[in-house]
Amino acid sequence: MDPLTITAIVTALSSGAAVSLGGALSEAGKDAYNALKTGVRKFVAPGDLEKLERDPESKQLQALLTTQLSASDPNAIAELTPLAHRLSNEIKVEGDAAIVQATKVEGGVHQGDVHHQYALPPNLPDLVRALGETNLKAFQAGQGNQSLHNQLSGLSGKLELTESAVANMLRILGEQAVPPEQLDAKLGEIAERHKELTQRLRALSNDDPGVVALRNKAAESLETGDYDRADDFLSQAEALDERAIAEQQDSLDRRKLSAAQTLAERGELERARLNYLKAAEHFAAAAARVPDTEEEARWRHLLAQASVLYDHGREFGENPSLARAITAYKPALNLRPRDRVPLAWATTQNNLGNALATLGQRESGTARLEEAAAAFRAALEVFELAGAEHYIDMVKENLERAETLLRERRGG
Repeated sequence: MDPLTITAIVTALSSGAAVSLGGALSEAGKDAYNALKTGVRKFVAPGDLEKLERDPESKQLQALLTTQLSASDPNAIAELTPLAHRLSNEIKVEGDAAIVQATKVEGGVHQGDVHHQYALPPNLPDLVRALGETNLKAFQAGQGNQSLHNQLSGLSGKLELTESAVANMLRILGEQAVPPEQLDAKLGEIAERHKELTQRLRALSNDDPGVVALRNKAAESLETGDYDRADDFLSQAEALDERAIAEQQDSLDRRKLSAAQTLAERGELERARLNYLKAAEHFAAAAARVPDTEEEARWRHLLAQASVLYDHGREFGENPSLARAITAYKPALNLRPRDRVPLAWATTQNNLGNALATLGQRESGTARLEEAAAAFRAALEVFELAGAEHYIDMVKENLERAETLLRERRGG
């Protein structure tokens, strides 16, 4: 299927959703839109189409539908093309009609691709000035100049909005110093955006009834023109969502940690059967599964991975396993830095030294043995500072063995 054809289908669908959401789709347009939706629904996952209807400008949702349609039978998708063309034509016809009407009637307003017209009064600048000199809250409570109330009542009827909302819009126009010749256009634009925002707030879905209630309160505040209160309710709804995200992340992290522990137990099971390489796979997967916040758990799984690789290399003469053990120990060192957890860092250094010394003994040259001696010295320094006698004796023996091998290798 030609990608351009699928893009045209998704574009028509998104356009239909946008115009429908704004309440500007004719009966013929609705029929065309519903026909295309019925056809597309056969090829996309349940709920994806409804998500696009709620947020038709979402590039992510458009891409999701495009991907699903592209993976479908091209012959079946081809049947959607005439439906998409029909909807596109209906939207174009309605748009052309709106443009013609807007150019004929004073007060025509252009917003995006949809044109709206209102027979707005010529004294808008006077209304804006009057409201700027009036206590808005007192005025919205029914106090103040009755003549001004009467004028706003007529204007709110034309705009199909509450008087309080229109008063607030005129106040905004005054505060933003909109030029008098642009007041009618800007008021119409704000009015349409106000209506669309109110509709979207009421249409948005959420599993949390608290968020839904706050959005509805925001929509009610918008209807009365109280933008500050609407924003306060939306801020509270956002806080609820953020709290839920944090709680779900905590739950997800706990589940990841549990999965890592299960993988580690599988690793221990394979270690008990001397299946060292299989055990290493499980320990590596456990380290990768651990949440980023659980550094100690990841360190322990990496140590276990390196340990079984070391055992495999040492017991079966497999040098590649020793090299893999060395590779696993190095990121483990970064997870337990010396300045924060010196004993854990020193333990890792000692284990790394053992892997380096074993491989160095089998290889020619002195590089591995020199690295091993350096690792043992670093570990010994930390253990001595901590007074850890058991570890001091053990690391001293390891260091002595590495230095002996070095002297022999160097011929001394």
